[in-house]
Amino acid sequence: MTNPIRTVKKEIRILGLDFCHIGRITGAVVRGGQFLDGVLTIPNHPGLSDREIGLQILKTRYYPELRAVMTHDPLRRSEPRTIEKTTRLPVIRVAARKPTGRGYKIVQAKRGRLWVQADLPSETLERIISLTWTFGKFPEPARIAHLLARTRVPARPRSNDKK
Repeated sequence: MTNPIRTVKKEIRILGLDFCHIGRITGAVVRGGQFLDGVLTIPNHPGLSDREIGLQILKTRYYPELRAVMTHDPLRRSEPRTIEKTTRLPVIRVAARKPTGRGYKIVQAKRGRLWVQADLPSETLERIISLTWTFGKFPEPARIAHLLARTRVPARPRSNDKK
C-alpha cells in the first residue's frame, strides 16, 4: 500500500532513478523541477533485487520528504511494484518513445507528450509531470538522474594533492 498523494505542491520532492548505466543506479532528489537537493548512487551487481533498491531509498536522508519515485528504465530491468511496496511511494515510469510494455499512457504537458506508467489518478500524474518538466525530453528528476548516470566517475576518489 503506497501513501496517497493528496495535494501536489509546487516544490514536491521526487527521487529520479536512472537504470541506464550497467554498474550503478543513479538517483537525483529534485524539488519541484527547480532545485537539486541531493544525489545518490546504488552499486548495481547481478544479484541486486528491487527490494534492496527500495531499502537503499529508505536509508537516504531524503526519504521522509519524498513523495514519489520517477524512473527512467528503457530496458525494464526493475519492477516498480516491488519498489512501491518497499518504500510505500508511488513509482512513475517515464519514456520518451512508445515502450513495448503494457500499461503506459500518454500524458500531455506544457512541454510536450510523454509515455508514463503509474498507479496514480490522471489529474495528480499530469500535475506532477507539469510541475517537474522544465527542460529537455524528460521531467527534471529523470533527466538529471540520466545525465548523472552518463558521467564518468572514477572507481576511487583521487586527490589533487602533490606528494
